[in-house]
Amino acid sequence: MNDIVFTKWVGLGETARLAREQETILKERLPLSFIKRAAGLSEQLEKNEDGRIAKIRGADLIIPPGDKGIFGDLWLLAQERDCGLDIFLKDIPVRQETIEICEIFSKNPYILPSEGALLISIRDGHGLVYDLKKKNINAAVIGKETASKDRVIINGEDRRFLVPPERETYFE
Repeated sequence: MNDIVFTKWVGLGETARLAREQETILKERLPLSFIKRAAGLSEQLEKNEDGRIAKIRGADLIIPPGDKGIFGDLWLLAQERDCGLDIFLKDIPVRQETIEICEIFSKNPYILPSEGALLISIRDGHGLVYDLKKKNINAAVIGKETASKDRVIINGEDRRFLVPPERETYFE
């Protein structure tokens, strides 16, 4: 079964947008330098070689993130590949700026749009990650496809089942 690779970071564009548009609110809880750094994160999305490199490496499926966040995109990937998933939550790349800003606005970073990133199904995910990092593109193997139809998010000892993105919550 294939590895699942995620490039860049979840919610980066939304993090930058919130930092720019909500600076006044954020300044009450965060240092201005932190907010300015967060506002500039969208520059990280401009490297677009990840899809080309993934194709060269033989990716079976490349999904540009939609507006349902990585959890919605993982559901789509499993549907397209007709497989289950074992995804390790702690391996999904997320910036500290995103975590802090999401906490202030009571948002879940894993359901923020992640424009500029890619979700990739590929046999040798670790080889792809190695090649991407040589080009200074952040990427991580976040899990694997499974033969079962279960779509599981694993966080330490906790295992939750992903549900379709149309629902209010992503877990059962």
